[in-house]
Amino acid sequence: MTEMFTYIRIGPAIILIALDNSKADDENLAATIRRADGAAGRVPILDWSAGATHSPDVDEIVPRPCAPEVLIAACERWRPERLPDAFARLQGAFGDAEASGLLDRFRQQLLDALDALAMERPCDLAHRVAGMAGMLGFTALGRQWLRLSEGESVDRISLRYATRRAVVAIDQAFSAG
Repeated sequence: MTEMFTYIRIGPAIILIALDNSKADDENLAATIRRADGAAGRVPILDWSAGATHSPDVDEIVPRPCAPEVLIAACERWRPERLPDAFARLQGAFGDAEASGLLDRFRQQLLDALDALAMERPCDLAHRVAGMAGMLGFTALGRQWLRLSEGESVDRISLRYATRRAVVAIDQAFSAG
């Protein structure tokens, strides 16, 4: 296990695991990776499994067996994104420290909102997330959270993916800087 985490700290873009729900060691693998320091705890985790169980620490389940195109498409959905140009404008206006602090607080807000989505409870953060997302240039994400805050029907899986992709973009910006 130590060798795996040494490698992961280099900075992968994605972690693909194939869990076997019948093995006790596999049961907490995604949670262990998510709690790791450095890059391991921040990258998307895809579970390429035959089972249908879903850990909140896994970002997407890719059924196995599947066509290669299905696996490739799942990995493409998690391709790292750049921060929006609006963030660069905030840095110019307020300085690196203020803009980075704002982005870090937004990241935590996104993680809290993801927890609320996972527990399928009404998301009190939805309107605040929508506003911060819009201000930081994550406009499509902001629109999705705004619709949720206004009680509209929202595809929560799509919202979860979009939110996790924003967290990954923020994490990559912090690790690159």
